[in-house]
Amino acid sequence: QPGNGSAGALLSPQPIVLLTDSFGNPASNTGTVSIAIVSGTGGATATLLGTKTVNIVDGTATFTDLKIDTSSRDYTLVVSSSGLPAITSLPFTVWIETVGPVMNVWGTGIIGTFILITLLYLSNKRKIQQVVFKKSKSV
Repeated sequence: QPGNGSAGALLSPQPIVLLTDSFGNPASNTGTVSIAIVSGTGGATATLLGTKTVNIVDGTATFTDLKIDTSSRDYTLVVSSSGLPAITSLPFTVWIETVGPVMNVWGTGIIGTFILITLLYLSNKRKIQQVVFKKSKSV
């Protein structure tokens, strides 16, 4: 299951497909597994970039360089292999790539003579710093 990520950045974690038999042991299947964005999910013009077909090795197909070029919500991916049913991921979000912290109005306000500014890193909405400035008078 890929996690939320940034447009143009590697998905983290990268998808790994485990093929098992009815007892949960690694399957002896050989061949390849392919992955794609499910049509109608995420951004309409989005492209899945990277190696989209990988070999099955000891019952595991590991993708290592996948990324999506367009930010949007509710992407789902589908993996398929000849002779096996397709599997669809849970929905995930790809955010706009940012270079660093940005000022955002969320959590910002004037408290008495102090201004509270919350800096967020937009790709994961995580608060990274809160700064309090004393308001100064104009002369």
